Amino acid sequence: MKTRIAERSLAEGFNQSRLPAFTDEEISYISGTFDFMGLNMYTSYLVEAMDEVPIGEPNYNYDLGTKSYQSDDWESSAASWVKLTPWGMRKVLNWLKETYNDPAIIITENGLADDGSTLEDDQRVRYYRDYLSNVRSAMEDGVNVIGYTAWSLMDNFEWLQGYTQRFGLFYVDFDNINRTRTPKTSVSYYKKVVETHCLVDTCEE
Repeated sequence: MKTRIAERSLAEGFNQSRLPAFTDEEISYISGTFDFMGLNMYTSYLVEAMDEVPIGEPNYNYDLGTKSYQSDDWESSAASWVKLTPWGMRKVLNWLKETYNDPAIIITENGLADDGSTLEDDQRVRYYRDYLSNVRSAMEDGVNVIGYTAWSLMDNFEWLQGYTQRFGLFYVDFDNINRTRTPKTSVSYYKKVVETHCLVDTCEE
C-alpha cells in the first residue's frame, strides 16, 4: 500500500506520497507499545489484480490496484455485504499471527444482520456457531485469541442503513417510546456458549 500510493503520488505530480508517513523518531516511540490487536470480522472477499489505471486524479480504488468480490454461492444475509464465510475467520487470525509476530488478539466485532421480521434468528445462531468454531480452531493452531465480542447486544443505528439492518441479539422496538427489548433465539444460544463454552447442542464434559 505504501509503495503503490507513493509511486502513484509522484506520477500524479506530488512531491511526496499522499499517504502521511511516520518519522524514524515516531516509529521508535510507538514500537512495541500496543497491548493487543483488535479485529473486526464479519465476512470475506476474494481479490484479484486489475489492469493498472492511467494516472489522473487521485482515487482510492485506483490506489488499490485490485478488485474484490464475493462468490454468488456464498450464503447471503440481510446486510448485502455480509455473506457467511466462517472459514475466513480462521484464515485471518492465522495471518495476523504470522504477519505481526504472534500478538494477543481480541475479536472486537463479529456478527450478522437480520431484517427485523422475526425473533427466530436461526441464521445468526449458525453464524456464531460456525465463526466461533473457526476461532477455536485458530486457537488450536496457536493463535493467541484473548477475547471475543459478539456484535451486537441489541439492535442499533447502522450507519447508512439506519434501523433497517439489525445486528442485535435483542430486538429493539424503535416505534415504542420505551425502546422495548425482546430476546431473539440467538440470546439463549449465546448465553449457553458463554456459560458452557460449548458451541453445539451437546458437548462431552
